[in-house]
Amino acid sequence: MKCKMCGNDVHDGDKFCKHCGQSVSNDTTGKYHRCENCGALMDPEDVYCLNCGERRDLVQKKNTISSYRKTEEQPVPSHKSAPENKGTGKYIALGVFGIAALILLFVGWNYYSYHSKLDQADRLFNGGEYALAQDAYQQLADKDAKPEVLRKLKESKAYSQAQSNYDNALNSIQKGQYQQALELLAAIPEEAKEIKTLANEEIGKMETAVLEFAKSSIEDMDYSSAEKVLTAYAAQDPNNEEIKKAKEDLSAAKNKSQTAASGKENTNQALSSSQTDQSRKTAEQKAAASQARGVQDAAYSQAYLNGLIGLNTTVTSAKANLRSAPDINASVITYVSRGAEVYIYDIVPDGTERIWCRAVVTSIVTGNTYDAWISSRNLDYSL
Repeated sequence: MKCKMCGNDVHDGDKFCKHCGQSVSNDTTGKYHRCENCGALMDPEDVYCLNCGERRDLVQKKNTISSYRKTEEQPVPSHKSAPENKGTGKYIALGVFGIAALILLFVGWNYYSYHSKLDQADRLFNGGEYALAQDAYQQLADKDAKPEVLRKLKESKAYSQAQSNYDNALNSIQKGQYQQALELLAAIPEEAKEIKTLANEEIGKMETAVLEFAKSSIEDMDYSSAEKVLTAYAAQDPNNEEIKKAKEDLSAAKNKSQTAASGKENTNQALSSSQTDQSRKTAEQKAAASQARGVQDAAYSQAYLNGLIGLNTTVTSAKANLRSAPDINASVITYVSRGAEVYIYDIVPDGTERIWCRAVVTSIVTGNTYDAWISSRNLDYSL
């Protein structure tokens, strides 16, 4: 068996351990116990250990205090707090990552949205939708005034205004308002290259129409209109020989008119008082018939809708020729001066912006009344 003191082998029959001298006992009843200080066996009634001399209850008390202190002073193992710190760090990392992702998403979306709108504005511009392109560029410039966008905004404004001028000029040409058309085309800036090219082509096409307008205006003694349209065209094409010649004809006609102004009206075709009254009544009846015709006849409809037939008006040009028929080559009965009273009861469009008006005309100078044809260009109401 083993010595309960030192743990060495003890032969059977030995009462003491040869190694430590400890008494050997085979008692297994448990009446002995070991000293908690040195481990030697003690009798239950022993107060002090025979081996180390330590008091038994004091040893137990010391062990209890020591055990308490060890428990109290024992540091918290670092591995216990690790899981909590590790979880918190994970959440923080996830939060930072989420915020960064949102920022990147926001920036990316703004970039995509901005350039998508820029591409759309470019497509509008390239498609000739200059006004819409201008609005689109303006919205982008308000959001982020980049140099590229500001440049395109300026260009779109020039093209938008140029397109508006060009469209209005074409409309004026259709109405025979050549002076206004020329002014609109001339105002188109050089920056709008494509539209400026179209404008110059249109000015070239207008030469014949302008010359015809000037000629007919001169014949109608409407020298102001002739002079304005010729001057406007000459500003765009100063070396045009046809325009120069038309201006010379205008000057000659004005000089001739000034010479004739010193003379008197030709009263041979003037109506008597009774003829004047009868002519006025007849004119009113014819005006009513012309208005009814205007409802059915397309040639009269525009004049009818604008109230030209049955209109009381006055001569606004310096002089106005009264003709025997609705034709520029018809004989001139006489002329009347500005302010002559005119009552229109019939009309004949001649295919231009001019309309021949059959009217009862009373001279403001002599008081004479005539029943004749007069050009609408000489009146303050003109189609």
